[in-house]
Parts: sequence; structure tokens; C-alpha cells
Amino acid sequence: MSGSSRARVQSRTRQVLLVAAALVALVASVLVVGPPTSELPLAPDGVGPQGLGALVDTLEGLDVEVRVRIEPPTDTSARALLPVDALSAEDRDAWEEWVGEGGTLVLLDPQSPLSTLLPVGDDRFLGREARPPECDLLPEVDTVLQGAWQGLEVPDAADSCFPISGGAGAWLVAEPKGEGTLVTLGSAEVFTNALLGEADNAVLAAALLGPEPGGQAVVVPRDATAADAADGLLALIDSRLWTALALAVAALLLAVLWQGRRDGPVVHERLPPVLPSAELARSVAGLLQRSGDRDDGAERLRRGTRREVARVLGLPPDTSTEVLARVVTERTAVATSDAEAALGTAPVADDPALVAVADATRRLRRDLRHPPPAEDPPPAEDPPPAEGPAPAEDPAPPEDPAPHGGPTPTSDDPTRYR
Repeated sequence: MSGSSRARVQSRTRQVLLVAAALVALVASVLVVGPPTSELPLAPDGVGPQGLGALVDTLEGLDVEVRVRIEPPTDTSARALLPVDALSAEDRDAWEEWVGEGGTLVLLDPQSPLSTLLPVGDDRFLGREARPPECDLLPEVDTVLQGAWQGLEVPDAADSCFPISGGAGAWLVAEPKGEGTLVTLGSAEVFTNALLGEADNAVLAAALLGPEPGGQAVVVPRDATAADAADGLLALIDSRLWTALALAVAALLLAVLWQGRRDGPVVHERLPPVLPSAELARSVAGLLQRSGDRDDGAERLRRGTRREVARVLGLPPDTSTEVLARVVTERTAVATSDAEAALGTAPVADDPALVAVADATRRLRRDLRHPPPAEDPPPAEDPPPAEGPAPAEDPAPPEDPAPHGGPTPTSDDPTRYR
């Protein structure tokens, strides 16, 4: 398998793994979050933390008949609870008429068109707090615990409980509407399953919706048709699904970061020079000649020579020019004048001086690359002879004596052959 084919297979495998990881993260998030416990938040049959199932069970335990319906009851003595105003215009007009005829409606949605109260803000930023009602409307309630203490303005003819921001507003406002009463709360948190059992939250719910045993209470659900007309299909999506989608998006972003580009620390590195083409070299030389800056041309020659000298002699790149010139003259056969001209910083007055710098750099580079051969040492002379007595001559070998002690025969002696 070639390198390109292997790279394509690895890329395809990585993409498949990313998609599989995203699907696994989505499935895991759904399993962790779990299926939605009710179709909508604040639903009367909801058993999750944001549902109202515990409220319905509490009222039924107090012998209050609880009905879940969108239309208002015929009996104006009943109490009604509207958690979220997703009503159609016709149903909203019917509830407003029912309140005007003497009914009591507890509204948990301060943004509803049924309420004309303006918000005054929240005087608590973090955590939950238990507060007393500080009013005569709720003598049975000691404290109410929640974290969403949203204040509403209090009209002159209205009664209020749970003051907010030093009395600038109140969390519970009961204002007369014709023959009936509209009780508006700044938030619905106290009636949810998560907080109904805290402090006197259940007592507050009973006081507003079931003050007497045998009474009747109506809880208005969210109508799918009205929700679709008011907020679109998004209003029908449970918040847990949004949480699962958010977790999936977070997992996808983590996968992208894992496989994305990672920029390491910045490293300042001097890259090796790229040999330019002949045309580029001639163009740069022409520009330098036109500029007439001889010092710049000389500095370019000297800068490259300094780098080469430092590399050849094993010196640091930032070695000063004085040290370079001294070391060059000490370790090589380069002339001192060439070292000073090729490595120094003396200004260049004219063209001949620039040519002299170029010649000095050429000779210095030549001597660095090919140092001149060392001269042969002169032959050593023989040491002079030591003074003293002359050596004695070898004695001549002794002559053979004549036979029998007689005289030695000569060539003229005829008797020597006898």
C-alpha cells in the first residue's frame, strides 16, 4: 500500500471514529439525563423536579377536588391555577371574564397578558432564602423557601406579601379584578416538586388553592394547539432534550479540539538561507548598486563572513568582531589586514575601498577553506667534531718471517724456487 493510500485510509478511519464518538456521547448523555418525566415543565401530571404532580396530590389529600382543564369552571367559588399562559386569545378572554365575575385565579406567569404588573427585579443573586410573608393575607404561612424572588409592582388597590427591595415591590400581589381577585406570583418555583416540601411552601399552596376542604381547584395545562400558535413547536420540546443536545454539541466540540491543530510554543529559529536564482541575485545587485550605499554592501559581505568564521572556528554566533579578528589571526595564516577589513566595521568611503573589502573577504574565506601548506623545515647540520687527541693509526700487519729463520727471498733470488 502506497503512502497516499495509507493516509486516505487513516483519514477515513479517523472520521468514522469521530462520528462514532459523537454518537456514543449523544447516547450516553440521553442515558445520563434520562427520559423526560413529563411532556412539559409545570405540567399537572409531571413527576420531575419542574412538575406539579406533588401539588395536585397535596390538594387532593386535603379533600380538594382538582380538575385539569383549559376552560374556566362555572362555579366562581372555585380556585384556579395558571402555571404558564399558553392560552389562545379566546380562552384567555374566557378566564378574564370568569375572574371579573368573582373567581380567584392564581397566576404563576408574570409575563401573561392577564397581568399588568411591571417587574421590579430580584434582590437576591445566588442561593435560596426563606422569607416571611409580612402580610395579613397568609396568617398560616410562616416562611417560604425559594431562590427566584422576582418582585412585582404593587398598585394602590392591591394587597401584597413578601416585600422585595425594601418595599419597592412584592413577590405576591393580589389585585381586584371586577368581582374577583387575580393573585400574581413573581415565579412558580415554590409550587414545583423540587421545593413544595420545603418550609411552608405546601401551606402557601393550600392557602391559595384549597382554603377549605371540599372545595374545587382547576389547574390549567398547556394546550398543544395554543402553545404551537403562541411560541411555535419549540414550546413543546422538553428542557431535558435541550440538555442532551447541549451535551452532544459539547462532546463534538471536544472531539474537534482533540483532533484540531495545536500550536506549540513559539521558537525563534534562524532558517538556513535559500540560494537565490541568478536573475534574483542580479536584480538585488542592481538595486544595491543604484542605491549607492557602499556601507550596506560591505556589511552584507562582512556579516556572511563573520557567520562562516564563527562556524569554522567553533565560536558562538554572537561573538564580537574584535574577538573574531584576533582568533582568526591566531589560529590561521590570514593576514591581520585582511581580518580587520573582512570582519571589522570600518566605513567604506569609495568604490575601491568596497572592492578591497570584497577581496579581503574572498582571501579570508579561501584561507579558511584551504589553509596554505606548511613549509618544510631546513635540514639539520652535522655537529662539529669534538676537540681532543687524534686517534691512533692502525698498526701495519707484521711481515711473515723467513722460513727457518733465514732471510726473506726476493724475486731476483734464483734459489727461492728450489
